[in-house]
Amino acid sequence: MKKFYAWIVVLILLSFVMTGVFLTMAPDVVPVHFGPDGKVDRMGSKYEFLLLPAIALFGSGFMVLTGRVNNKTEKQNPKVVAITCIWTLVLCNVLFGYFMYKALQDGADASRITELPMKLISVVLFASFIPLGNLMPKVKRGSMIGLRTKWSMSNDISWQKTQRFGGFWMVGTGIVGTAACAIAPAAWSPFILTGLLVVLAVAGVVGSYVIYRKDI
Repeated sequence: MKKFYAWIVVLILLSFVMTGVFLTMAPDVVPVHFGPDGKVDRMGSKYEFLLLPAIALFGSGFMVLTGRVNNKTEKQNPKVVAITCIWTLVLCNVLFGYFMYKALQDGADASRITELPMKLISVVLFASFIPLGNLMPKVKRGSMIGLRTKWSMSNDISWQKTQRFGGFWMVGTGIVGTAACAIAPAAWSPFILTGLLVVLAVAGVVGSYVIYRKDI
C-alpha cells in the first residue's frame, strides 16, 4: 500500500506545484470561469486557483481515510480506494492544467476553444473509465464506491453481479468515449460526455434491477 499512498502524495504535490507556477506567471486578475462555448464569462483573482489543489488535498484525504475506516469493518479493500483516488487525481491535474492554461491566455485567445487541450481532457476522462471499470468487481457491498442502487445493495450476490455488469459497461463507455472524443471536433466533447454518461447511468440502474429480479 505504501507505493499507492506515495503516488497520491506525489499527485497532490504536483497540483500545488502547478498552481505555484501559475501564480508566478499570471496577472492579478485572470479569467476564472468559461462557458460551454469556451468563452470567458467571469474574471477574478488569480488566487481563486488555490482552491484547486485544496480540493485535491481534502478530497483524496477523505477517500483514503474512509477506505481505511471501511477496511476495519471489512466493507472495502483500501487498495481499491487508493487506486481510484490515484486515477481521480490524474484527471484532476489534467483539468487543473487546462484551466490554468486557459486563464493565462490573453483576452483574444481566451475566448476561443483550444482544440488540443479540450480533446486531451475528454480523452483522459474517458480513458480513466477503463481502469476504474476493471476495479468495480473488486468492490465490496456497503463500501462508498461502486454501482449503488437499492437493488444492488439488497444482497451480496446481486451486488457482485451488478458490479461486474457495471464494470463491463464502464470499460465499454471508456473505450467508445475515448475513441469518439479523439476523432470528433473538440466542440462535440461536452455532448459526447453527456450522452455517454446518461447511457451509462441508465444501463447501470436498469441492469441492477434486472439482476435483482433474476436472483429473488
